[in-house]
Amino acid sequence: MDTLGTRIRRLRKDKQMTLEQVAAGKLTKGMLSLIENGKAHPSMENLHHIALQLGVDVSDLIGNQNREEIRAILNKAEVLWEKINSPQEGKPLLDLIDPIVDSLPDTYEGARLLEFYGKIHLLHENEEMLTHLEKAEHIYKKLHLHNEVVNIQIFRSELHFLKHAFDEALSDILKVRKEIEVNDWHLNKMTKIELDYIEAAYYYAVGDYEEGAKITKKALDYMNETHIYHIARELYVLAIVEATMNGNEERWNYYMRKLKQFAEFTENPTFTLHAEILTIHYFCQYKQQYEDVLKMIENIKLTTSEAELFKNFIRLEEGIALFGLKKYEEALSKIQQCKIDSILPHPLDLSNQYRKFTFQALCYLELGNLKMAQKEINTAVELFSKMPPTPEKQFTMETYEKIKKASRYDN
Repeated sequence: MDTLGTRIRRLRKDKQMTLEQVAAGKLTKGMLSLIENGKAHPSMENLHHIALQLGVDVSDLIGNQNREEIRAILNKAEVLWEKINSPQEGKPLLDLIDPIVDSLPDTYEGARLLEFYGKIHLLHENEEMLTHLEKAEHIYKKLHLHNEVVNIQIFRSELHFLKHAFDEALSDILKVRKEIEVNDWHLNKMTKIELDYIEAAYYYAVGDYEEGAKITKKALDYMNETHIYHIARELYVLAIVEATMNGNEERWNYYMRKLKQFAEFTENPTFTLHAEILTIHYFCQYKQQYEDVLKMIENIKLTTSEAELFKNFIRLEEGIALFGLKKYEEALSKIQQCKIDSILPHPLDLSNQYRKFTFQALCYLELGNLKMAQKEINTAVELFSKMPPTPEKQFTMETYEKIKKASRYDN
C-alpha cells in the first residue's frame, strides 16, 4: 500500500540518501524510521523539513492518499476524539490530521477528518479554521449526509452559545430548521431529538419559555414514540425546570418521577444525584421548606468528582435555607464559600448562581451592614441585567428596591 511513509522511503532511496541525511538533526533517525514504517505521523513542520531535504514539495510527499490509508487515519482519529474533554486535549488529533489536511479527498472519511480538525481549532477560538468545517459541511451536502450537516450546524450554534450570544445561537438553529424544511431533508431519530432539545434550551436561554416548553413537549412525545432515550435525562430536566418556574407542582412531580426512574434504569448515580439537587432547589426556592432542605443536604453522599460538580450549588442552597431560618451569620458564611461556575453557560444556570449576590445582600441587610448590602445587590443587578426574565431576576430587582428604600430611611 502506497502510504506517506512508503513514499518518503522510496524518495529517500531513489536519491540514495541515508536516514541520518534526511533527518539532518531536525528529527532523530529513529523517528524518521517510525514515520517511514507508518508507526508515527510527522508534524507539518517536520513534513516540510523532510520535503526540503528530499528536494520535493510537501504535496509530492502527501500525494493522493488512498482510501484505505485515510480510513486507517480516521479510525485513529475517532478514538482520539472520544477521549477529548477539553480543547487542550485535542493536540494529538491535530498532529494526526495536520500533515494531510490540505489533501483530504471529497469523501466521507475526508469530511470527517476536516470536521474534527475544524472543531478543535474553533474550540481554541481560531476562527481562521472555520473554512475546514465549511468544507466538511460542503462535502457532506454533496454526499447527501444531512445528519452530519445538521450536527456541524448545531456545533457552530453552540460556539455562539458558549460566548453568551444566545440570540445568535437560536438564530443559527432556526436557519437549520428552515434549510431542513426547504430541502426536505430526512434526519434520523437521534438527530431529530437532539435538534429539538437544543432548540428548546435556546428558547429558554432567550426567555421565550412558552416556545421552549412547546418544543420540549414535542421532543418528549417523539422520544416516547420512538423509544430513543439517549438524552432523556436532559429533556426531563428541561421539563422539570419549566414546571418549577411555573409553579406547576403536578408537572414537577410527574417529570421528577420520570427522571428518577430513568436514573434507576440506567444505574447512573450522577443522574440520581442530579434529581436530588433539583429537588433541593425546588423545596428551597419555591416551597421554602428550609428544615427539609437542610435534612436533604445532610443526607446527600458525594463522590470526589460529584463534589466538584455540585458543591457550590449545595452550599448556596444550604445558605439560602439558613437565611430562611433567620440564621444570618451562618447563612452569609456558607454563601460566601460559593464560587460562580463559568463552565455553565445557560442563563438559567447562571441565574441560579447569581442568587449568591442577592442573598449576600439580604444577609448584610439583616445584620445591619447597609453599605455591604448595597455593594452586593448592585453586583447582582449588574449580572442579572444580561439575563432573560426569570423568577430569580425578579426577586433580585425586588431586593434592590428593598435595599434602596432602607438606604433612604438610613439617610
